[in-house]
Amino acid sequence: MAAVVVIVIALVMLTIFGGGIAPITTLTEFTNQCKNTAAISCQTTGLMPLNWNAQVNIGGSMKSCASELSEMSCDDFAPTG
Repeated sequence: MAAVVVIVIALVMLTIFGGGIAPITTLTEFTNQCKNTAAISCQTTGLMPLNWNAQVNIGGSMKSCASELSEMSCDDFAPTG
């Protein structure tokens, strides 16, 4: 289980901060990436991503997933039905 958590965290970090991935240039792209990252982390670990509060430069302004999606929690990704 610990290996899975480490792999997920590494993939999340690469996705948001990876140099090989096209830079995120709009707030919409950033928030969509935050939602995808949160969904993967919540479904895998039951926790929000460890880098949820990390600051990223988006169009000249520093943003974080937490600041843009402050109301979001893992409850938003709970299975329905």
